Amino acid sequence: SDCTTRFWLVKVGVDYAPFVKLPSQNLVVQSDGSQLCIDGVEHGARYNVTFRSGLPAASGETLVKDVPLTLYVGDRSAAARFPGRAYVLPKAADAAIPLETVNLDEVDLLLRRVSDRNVLRTMQEDMFGRPLSQYEDEMFKRNIGEEIWTGKGQVENELNRDMTTRLPMGDLIKDLPAGLYALTARVPGIDLYEDAGATQWFILSDLGLSTLKGADGIHAFVRGLSDASAKEGVEVTLLSRSNRVLGTAMSDAAFSCGPREWQRRCSACSGAGETGR
Repeated sequence: SDCTTRFWLVKVGVDYAPFVKLPSQNLVVQSDGSQLCIDGVEHGARYNVTFRSGLPAASGETLVKDVPLTLYVGDRSAAARFPGRAYVLPKAADAAIPLETVNLDEVDLLLRRVSDRNVLRTMQEDMFGRPLSQYEDEMFKRNIGEEIWTGKGQVENELNRDMTTRLPMGDLIKDLPAGLYALTARVPGIDLYEDAGATQWFILSDLGLSTLKGADGIHAFVRGLSDASAKEGVEVTLLSRSNRVLGTAMSDAAFSCGPREWQRRCSACSGAGETGR
């Protein structure tokens, strides 16, 4: 990957390309405000660069003679992140979550479960679906999430390259109940105040739920994630924004339940007031 080496106190508006001898045509010299930048260098590499005599500084002074320099661009910092935002993880033997890493052989992993009663709170606290800061992670640990597993994850590694590894989850989730989970990956040995780690939220389920809102109300459709077949006899609950149950319905052989079912089972759905979600 490309990065930039910078030098300070250069003169604004001067073309510095003639004053800098570079070892490769792939490198470019340009000024950025009061900085002199060499773009196109790679991490972990050394470069022999010469500042030629006459190079002007911001003070008006110029170099009297050529100045050779050997520059080293350091390796990239170790890092881990989850590239995906898919929230539903099918409960299957080959289930896996992709993880992107840089300069790591392994990561520290932590799996936490959110009880059904706390799912709404993760949304109210604006936690769901994104990484957690150190403060948010502490709050999540104390008040919301239940730690159920910790371990190590082995990842692919090539120096200074972005690597993607599929973390196998099949054995870990096979005995877990359906629900909301958060998997956190951290760089070993790094203080949480420096890097709280990457978090992937996922819903463990073998059911896929989709909804449509029409002129006659809300329709819910339930399918199996393993075979996409219609699921009959699944209870679907309609909740308000305040987490009150507005109604329940059972999916039929056409894998759906709709406004008539909501109204038949709960008068609150057609009663006053609260908006469902």
